[in-house]
Parts: sequence; structure tokens; C-alpha cells
Amino acid sequence: MSQNLTWSQHEYDAYLRRRAAQAKDRPAGLLTGQQKPEERPALESVPRRKKQGGNSNPPVARFFVTYRIYACQPMDFDNPSTKELQDTFRKFHILTGDDWNELQGRVETDHKVATRAEERTEIEIERIA
Repeated sequence: MSQNLTWSQHEYDAYLRRRAAQAKDRPAGLLTGQQKPEERPALESVPRRKKQGGNSNPPVARFFVTYRIYACQPMDFDNPSTKELQDTFRKFHILTGDDWNELQGRVETDHKVATRAEERTEIEIERIA
């Protein structure tokens, strides 16, 4: 079954009118093909969720978290997922948050052990400020 993939000028004009009508119904804030996103330098502007003029919250504690993974077959450094652990630490109020300004970390995956019984993950949490 073949389709006719050529449009007449009348069909093309009708298509453009439909697209223009759809663009009018689109909620504000969604980008069309002609709009460009707002340009903002990374980490230099005030986040939209915070008010201009500084943070009214007290300074937060900063932590450094080290994950040491002991395994028979050491894995790539980017393989272990630590996000679930960090979320658990927040849930039980071990950490105050996991924002970039509150938490730093390191994952050590080069610790090789001889048996599966020796496999483990050690987590060290240090307060740095």
C-alpha cells in the first residue's frame, strides 16, 4: 500500500494554519520551534525557587560521604548506585540533605577481596562544616 507523500499548495497552507492554531492553544512556557530557551549561566543566578536577596534559612551542615566497596570483581567507579542510600540517610535524618552545597562524596571501587563472604560496602560520613 503506497501513500501519496506530496502536498498541493492548498494542503500545505491548511497544514500551516492548523499548526498556528495549535500553537495558540499551547500553554505558556512550552517552547515552539522558533523560541529559544532563556540563557542563564550555570550556578551563578538565583534559583527560581528561592527569593532574591539571600537565603533566610540557617546555614546547613556539610558532609563528606565515602563509599568503600569490597568485591571479588571490582567494578567501574561509576557503576554503584549511591542515590538510594543517600535518600535513606535523609529519611532517617542522618543527613540533612543531598544538595550539591550540603554533600560531597567519593566512591572507592578498587578494593578486591578473595571470597564472596568478604564482600561488603563500608560507608563513612564525616561532618566538614
